Parts: sequence; structure tokens; C-alpha cells
Amino acid sequence: MTTPSGISSQFKSKSPIQIIELVSSAIIVGVFFWRLQFSTSAICCGDFDGYYHIKWTQTLWEAIKSGHFPQFPWLPLTTLNSKDYVDHHLLFHIFQIPFAVSSDPRLGAKISAIIFGSLAVLSCYWLVVRYRIRYSFVWLIALLGCSAPFLFRMNMAKAPPFAIIYLVIAIHLFFKRKYWPLLPLALVFTWTYDLFVLLIMAAVFWSAAIAITEQRFEWRPLVYVIAGCVLGLIINPYFPHNLQLLVEHMKIKLTASDFDTKVGSEWYPYDSWEFLGNSAVACIAMVVGYLFFEPTERRRGQYPIFFLLLSTALMIMTARWKRIAEYWPPFAVLFASFSLRPWLAGYRPYLTRLPAEVQEELEPFLDREAPPTEDEKTTTFRDVVREVAVTTIAVV
Repeated sequence: MTTPSGISSQFKSKSPIQIIELVSSAIIVGVFFWRLQFSTSAICCGDFDGYYHIKWTQTLWEAIKSGHFPQFPWLPLTTLNSKDYVDHHLLFHIFQIPFAVSSDPRLGAKISAIIFGSLAVLSCYWLVVRYRIRYSFVWLIALLGCSAPFLFRMNMAKAPPFAIIYLVIAIHLFFKRKYWPLLPLALVFTWTYDLFVLLIMAAVFWSAAIAITEQRFEWRPLVYVIAGCVLGLIINPYFPHNLQLLVEHMKIKLTASDFDTKVGSEWYPYDSWEFLGNSAVACIAMVVGYLFFEPTERRRGQYPIFFLLLSTALMIMTARWKRIAEYWPPFAVLFASFSLRPWLAGYRPYLTRLPAEVQEELEPFLDREAPPTEDEKTTTFRDVVREVAVTTIAVV
């Protein structure tokens, strides 16, 4: 039986057309995020955390140059007192250092937000291009318009863009069946952002997709991811206080009841109409994904099954916590794209449900009975130019 790793092996090399698609898309996304970020003189978008992150990055860099970690004396009566303070975005702050050393740290934070947010969107788009899903620029427009909260949260000069980038890398490793790199990836994720639990959830869903399609338990992604997360928590300058902070966050923010301690508004649920209005494209993408999802095609179904599980879980979490609005929408679009992938390629999954004798009788009347060849699927330069022009007009 052909495995998805074997199927995807035909996509190893990137054609000049793919390179043109990626470069032109990078320019479009960069301009899009630049216009959003500089639509205001403040660090976008109505949030003060970006100022904390860029200032702490400056403080961290000055302390590192002196050979030590800085103290945090500003909240002595809280769990973030100087004795118990934990920088659970440590690696993100290190990534921000090149932007914090400028004479205007606010401008540095804005530029870092543009770059990191653009990379998050482009990483999702790269999956579309990498796995040859047709009409790639249409999916780019869907990613840019999937959700208003997603866009402004990507612009906040905070760590969430890296969570999306790490998840996309992990998904590609799942699909390629290369599991050992998940350990260092999980380690880096844990040092960067405390929502590394999303990577554990993704590994569970990939193992579930393998169990559904191949009738076996794939334990390696789970073991490598969990091992990497554990190492990231232990090999940490803030150990063991980081474990204490993680437990406190889970107690306060993951409770099913209202919070005894007031937390940020993003940890409260959406109003139903607000949920639908803010993420209309993502909601439509979920409907499209459900409608075109073909559960009987197990050989080709591992990718859409995985995105079905992941996007549905993130959608439910978004309904409970506004905070997940920065993760669910792009994966909803990816769910729709991978569910539509065989249909867009000319393959008719519904025919597999017909009896063999009926398929044989219908065969002369079908335009195409199998997936098109690589030559048939190749996008021409004219197609790319046309899609770039249409997308540019739509964005501008």
C-alpha cells in the first residue's frame, strides 16, 4: 500500500514556478502586514504586551552582555516577584534582540511583528505549495482573510507566530515520517512559548490519523514530542519555578468554570455572533472541509483526517477561549485545502463507494478516472502571473 510519505516524495524538488509563487507571496504578505502594523503609530493592535516584550528584551540583552540573567523587580507582590519570576518566552525574547537594540525599540517591535507574523502566514501557505494544492493564491487570500482576530494577534509583537511556525514544521515532519527531529523542535518550542502543549496535541492527532488509516499505533511522534517538551522544561534557567508557573496557568486558565482570579479578556469565551462575524472565512473553510472530507479514502486520507482532528479541536477551544483565535483560523483553511486536494486534482473520491461493476460501466463516460499526471498538474507561468495580479489587486 502506498504511504503518504511515498506519495509526497514526488514533491521533493521545487520547480521555478513554485519559487516564483513563494517569492511573490512573501512580498504580498509582507506588504499586507506592513500596512496593518503601520496603520497606527503604536505597536499593533490595542494591546500593551508588545511594549513589555520589547523592553524586557532590551533588559535581557544588557544583562546577557554582563554575563548574567536580569532580575524582575517590578511586581513584588505577585507570583512574578523577583524570586519566582519566570520568562516563559525566553527564546522569543532572544529572537527579538536584533530588533530591540535600535534607538527606537517601538519601531523595532513593529518591524519584528511584521517579520514574525508574515513568516507564520507564509509557513501555512508553504504547506499548500509544498503539497501541490491547486489554486494556491486563492488559499493565500483565504489565509490573509481568515479571521480579524488572527491578523491583529499576529501583529502584536508577541510569541504566537512562532507557535504556528513550529506547528507547520511538525506537520511536515509528520507527513514525511521523520520523527526524531520532533525532539529538538519540541525543545525549542518549549523554550519559546508556553503553549507547547499544542504540539503534544498535534502529535496525538497524527498518531490517531495513522491508527485510523493503517490500523496500527504510531508511538514515535508522541515519544519524541513529549521527551522534547520535558527536556525543555528541565534544561531551563528558570527550573523548577517554570513548572510551578505552568501549573498555576493551567489551574487559572483551563478551568471549565469562571475564573476566581481575573485574567486577560482573551481567556474568556466569544459571543456566538462575534465568533461567526470575526472568523467568517475560517467558519466557511470548516464547512467546506467537512463537506469534501472523504473518510473512505484511507490511502489518501491521512492528511485531511489529521487536519480534521486538529482544526476541530482548535475551533472548540476558540469557542471557549478567545486566545485560540490566533491558531484555529489558518488551520481551518488548511483543513479545507487538504480536503479539497483530491477533488481539485481531478480525482473523484465518491466513485470509490460504487460497486466495481457499476464503476466499470461508467468508466467510458468519465472525463478522468485517476489523478492527473504531473504534467497535467503543473502550473504554467501564465497562471502564476494571473494569480499574482488578481491577489495583488485584492490586497491593495
